[in-house]
Formats: sequence, structure tokens, C-alpha cells
Amino acid sequence: MNLILGGGLAGLLLASKLEDSILVEAQNKIGGILAYEEIEGYNIPLYPPLLKSECNLFQGLEYR
Repeated sequence: MNLILGGGLAGLLLASKLEDSILVEAQNKIGGILAYEEIEGYNIPLYPPLLKSECNLFQGLEYR
């Protein structure tokens, strides 16, 4: 039996190729670490990404 950690794209592809395998995923929502939960009108990331530096890519975008 094969144990595959992580249900991302690579994990799902590997699990589809192996017959006797178990896929273990910590994040049960679609989107993995980028999944959001709406709480009182705010979209809160379930697992905020950890970065060494500030990212200005999305500065100026409005969230609804």
C-alpha cells in the first residue's frame, strides 16, 4: 500500500497512477492553502501564505 501526502495536483496525479494507495490531505476544502471562508462578509484565508517579503501584486484590487 502506498501513502501519498498532499492532495494537490501532483498528489492527485500520482494517486491516479498507483492502484493501491491512500491519499492524505490536511486541507479538506477546494483550494488547498488558498481556500477562503466567508465570515460576516469578509473573505478570510484559512491558511494564510507565509512570505519573506511583501507582495504588491494585488495592491489596488478591491475585494467583495
